Amino acid sequence: MLDAYKQYLVGIGRSEGTIKQRMHQLHRLAQTVDSFPYCTEEDLDQFMATRLKTASPETRKAMRSAIRGFYAWAKKRGYISHDPAYGMEPIRIPRALPRPLPDRLLKEAYEKASEEVKAMMLLGAMGGLRLSEITNLHMDDREENVLRVKGKGGKYRLVPMNTTLRMALDRMEQIRPHGYYFPNPATGQPRSISYVDKHLRENLPKKYAAHSLRHRAASVAYSATKDIRSVQELLGHSSVATTQLYTAITSDDLLKVVDATDWRNVA
Repeated sequence: MLDAYKQYLVGIGRSEGTIKQRMHQLHRLAQTVDSFPYCTEEDLDQFMATRLKTASPETRKAMRSAIRGFYAWAKKRGYISHDPAYGMEPIRIPRALPRPLPDRLLKEAYEKASEEVKAMMLLGAMGGLRLSEITNLHMDDREENVLRVKGKGGKYRLVPMNTTLRMALDRMEQIRPHGYYFPNPATGQPRSISYVDKHLRENLPKKYAAHSLRHRAASVAYSATKDIRSVQELLGHSSVATTQLYTAITSDDLLKVVDATDWRNVA
């Protein structure tokens, strides 16, 4: 049944990453619950309450999505007569404050970094690219001053480059005229995500990582433009609500809000 479900996901165009994640989650369920795939509501409740008890809200939410998707498909195709996942409660993820890397710390780290790491930093901090998008960026994805970025779910977006980012990629192209921007010298294929993550962590201040660069791009862009829709397009989010989680509100913004609540022209 799992093989058939995997073929279904391929057929409806789910990305390779999504399919890999969904199948990993379902195999974990199958290895844990003896009655799989003919689980009951109680089986699923016990699985979520025990095996995922200490997991992050994001992990629990992803598992719930995988289970619900699988059982909805299985019932529709007639493999089961009852969908045990239909009533699974939503997983609520606490809202976290955005943590953009301050420009002063970014500039200090940038000055000390290699050309390779400088380009990685700027793709996150100025282009708003995810860690995986930085890792897999190919020179063919560039058209003059615009990058064609493949994001989550295999969706593409266009990311214009400012002068600083463009010059950083120009320097990388002088070092390696063709191929991926961050290739493994032995294979020519892109480095692993863990490689890029490790090098960024080693060069950024403590407690900051690749995602802090993306938060920086979102926060600075929104502060300058107040255009949340354009920032959403820059980051490749499907929802404005997600973009709002990335944009830090500056003290000047809050001051304007507080000033707006003051008395005005009261006799």
